[in-house]
Amino acid sequence: MASESVLSSLIPIGLNELSRRIGVDPFETVRLLVAVGHDLSGPMRFAPELVEVLRERGGVDPSWWRDAGAASPRERVQAAVKGMLERGIVGDTTTRMDNVWRGLPFEDQGLLQQAISVLAEDGVLRCVGTATGLQVSVAAEQKATAEAIAAGSATTPGLDALLGG
Repeated sequence: MASESVLSSLIPIGLNELSRRIGVDPFETVRLLVAVGHDLSGPMRFAPELVEVLRERGGVDPSWWRDAGAASPRERVQAAVKGMLERGIVGDTTTRMDNVWRGLPFEDQGLLQQAISVLAEDGVLRCVGTATGLQVSVAAEQKATAEAIAAGSATTPGLDALLGG
């Protein structure tokens, strides 16, 4: 058995398998490969150890949602904002936007994508494009508002419009 895992760690993997192991879609994997300067001129076969390199250099976190469970849309948004605050993702400290929803069911992923957009429009979050993908953080000057949203004691006009306020 041990020899099988050693052997499988030596066999090159394709783009789809590399993407699955990292936890991002193939387009994002190619973006990460370009960002780290990987040569894409040959066949799309990659060494398995590239998974950790791309995760680390691309800032791809494991799922934040260990016990996601069922939640209302408002509770899901509150938990996402709380997760950002707990991880210190405020001001210039950013995270990949897809880290916020990775591991959730598709409908919750879509909800959080929309919520991040409206919270950015409302000035509570800030979004920045980088070579490794879109980054998000709580706007430093709006940290108190974000804390109140996470606690369920505040909202924004955009969030109310999205969630039926």
